[in-house]
Amino acid sequence: MCITIIGSLNYDLVTYTDRLPNAGETFKANKFETHIGGKGLNQTIAVAKLSKNMPIKMLGHVGNDTFGDNILGMLSKYNDLDLSDVQRAPLGLGTGVATIIVDQCSNNQNRILITEGANILTNYTAFQLDRIFPLYGDSTRVTGNNSIGTTPTTITSNSMANINDDVEFIVLQNEIPNSCFIIEWMFKYRSENQIVFNPSPFNDQISSSVWNKRIDILIVNEVEAIQVLQANITNSNLFTNFQNKISQDFIQGYREIATYLHQHFIKKDNLGAVIITLGAKGCIYLSNNTELTYKPSIFVPNEHIVDTTGAGDTFLGACISQLAQGATLDDAIHFALIASSIVIQKKGASQSIPSYEEVMRKSTSLM
Repeated sequence: MCITIIGSLNYDLVTYTDRLPNAGETFKANKFETHIGGKGLNQTIAVAKLSKNMPIKMLGHVGNDTFGDNILGMLSKYNDLDLSDVQRAPLGLGTGVATIIVDQCSNNQNRILITEGANILTNYTAFQLDRIFPLYGDSTRVTGNNSIGTTPTTITSNSMANINDDVEFIVLQNEIPNSCFIIEWMFKYRSENQIVFNPSPFNDQISSSVWNKRIDILIVNEVEAIQVLQANITNSNLFTNFQNKISQDFIQGYREIATYLHQHFIKKDNLGAVIITLGAKGCIYLSNNTELTYKPSIFVPNEHIVDTTGAGDTFLGACISQLAQGATLDDAIHFALIASSIVIQKKGASQSIPSYEEVMRKSTSLM
């Protein structure tokens, strides 16, 4: 078993302020910090910190600059993380940058601007993907116990423990140019793998074919769930009906949206899961073998919330790390909710991600 994350690597420039300046206004901020980040990097670190002896591979690009040096230096600290396909960009193309504004008078909510930089090169051809993801029986394949698989495997249980060791989780976001092409290629040539898609940031560039049951695990927040619906539902009355249901009963509305997403957009073999995170309200999920379920979040007092930037990526990394190690979807979601409750009480995205041991200690204290 292996988890491969294909995604962005950014350097975060974070400003803390009491309010956002108006157009043409200069306003004194409270504090400025720098951190390493990017959805791909954050999810990679989350998987690395929340797994135990799990082979992990990161694919992406950084600039030939100080930001890139800092990112690679930090990632190299994780012994189980394969960085052989994190490449340097040519001179003149810098590391991706995220400008993050944290509004301290609005429950530390954040607003983010992305300059993609070297991430634009994370644009693989079919030939490159064939090299990176060799077929079963290829001795160069990275697996959980270095075994070589012989046949594709699909999942017929809520638990992942019965999966062939050669099956990989392929995690993709939308901060790279060709996530849709990678999903299509995987569906056609490596369909035994588990395709995890977090379509964030959502935009109109996401190919409609991706939603034709190409994805094994879809993880979205409440806004992205609506965006997926809006991009794919041609019946305006149906879309309005979903919006009205959310207004009437928030949780029930999203339960119905999760069911719709699962019925229309998710593969019906393998795990086949939809997970909608709802911020402080928790999450809703279901899979091919798990009933529609709502789990509330782990309570964190408002005064303890410091920065929500890394919550979504931590949730994803925590959930996938546990699924890959044989956990049920129910247990993986519970683990991810605990991890997310810890990360929002610290500053920074990647730096604030808890370890496996921290999450287990918190889990014990909640019993």
